[in-house]
Amino acid sequence: MDRKEHWENIYSTKSLSEVSWYQPKPAFSLSLISKYASLESNIIDIGGGDSFLIDHLLDGKFSNLTV
Repeated sequence: MDRKEHWENIYSTKSLSEVSWYQPKPAFSLSLISKYASLESNIIDIGGGDSFLIDHLLDGKFSNLTV
């Protein structure tokens, strides 16, 4: 199975809460970002996929975000 098939299988057979990386609120990441970045900092969420990090950053009034 190649990588594409692997990830298509994961996303088609598991619910969001069944994957190992699921966090409804990524508290540790949010605490680090809040400590070291300002609301105007450029933040890139590489490989963000279905992550809720960007949603929480938007709620926290961060404005320069890229996924």
